[in-house]
Amino acid sequence: PAAKIIPMSQHTENLVKPIFPDKTLSNIPVGIDTDNYKCLWNTEEEKGAYRRALGFSEDTFVIGLAGDIKFTRKSWAENIEGIRIFCDKHPEIKLGIYVHTNISKLSQFDFRIPALMEKFSLSNVTRYTEQYKYLKGTTEEELNRIYNGMDVYLSASRGEGFGIMFLEAQV
Repeated sequence: PAAKIIPMSQHTENLVKPIFPDKTLSNIPVGIDTDNYKCLWNTEEEKGAYRRALGFSEDTFVIGLAGDIKFTRKSWAENIEGIRIFCDKHPEIKLGIYVHTNISKLSQFDFRIPALMEKFSLSNVTRYTEQYKYLKGTTEEELNRIYNGMDVYLSASRGEGFGIMFLEAQV
């Protein structure tokens, strides 16, 4: 059981505090700039432009993966296997996968994302963020445009601190 609960939003605090009044702390705003992280499109044609910017056609259903590749906490292998299962169950869907991370294996515990995509026969539908640009740094505006090109942001991890990427992706 948790010693203390730190809610990620006012909404969560309102739901959890009545159940665990002595354990629930006040929520700590995580610093998401809602003036930046927001929906940037109003029509399917505009949405298609964001998909094209990621390297997909307008009619592609885009699943986005982002975050660190360190060890098993982000569950990259499980997320990618889940996408394979989804593809097998829904062959009628034109699928695209956009990966926003450093795809280089930096330590013995890191995943090689391209190898996982190959293992699950997903290489042909996968696009990666430009590695130089990723390592140099992605601005919040660029990241929001990436999120706007996705239909689903997938990150079923084993644990998160504040899970900021989940909040950013809620456009």
